[in-house]
Amino acid sequence: MDDVFLSIDGDSWKTFEKEGLDEYKAEMGGMEDSVKGSMQFTNLGFYPEVSEIEFKEGKLYIQGDLKHGSNLIDFGYLSVSLALPMETVIEIIEFYLKKLGKLKTILEATKNI
Repeated sequence: MDDVFLSIDGDSWKTFEKEGLDEYKAEMGGMEDSVKGSMQFTNLGFYPEVSEIEFKEGKLYIQGDLKHGSNLIDFGYLSVSLALPMETVIEIIEFYLKKLGKLKTILEATKNI
C-alpha cells in the first residue's frame, strides 16, 4: 500500500480556499454540485527535499514543501511512499547505468590529457 501524508498551513488554507473552490467549479463546468466542497489547486508546486529521498525495501519515499503561486507562498507539506514495481526499478537502474557509462567514457578520454 502507498502512503500519503498531507499537512496544510491553516492561514494558507483560509487565504486560498475560495480559489480552490472556484477552480474546481470551473473545471467541472456546472457539475460541481455532484461533489460539494471539492477543491482544485492548479497553482501549487511540490518542492521535494532531494537529500531526503529514500528507497527502502521496494518503496520510494519522497517528502517536501507545497508552495503556492509564483511568489512560492508556503501552503503545506507532502510526504508520499510508493511501492515501485520491479520493472520500474530495473528501468531506473538501466537509466543510471547508461549515465555511468558515459561518465566512464569521458573520464577515460581525459585521463591522458
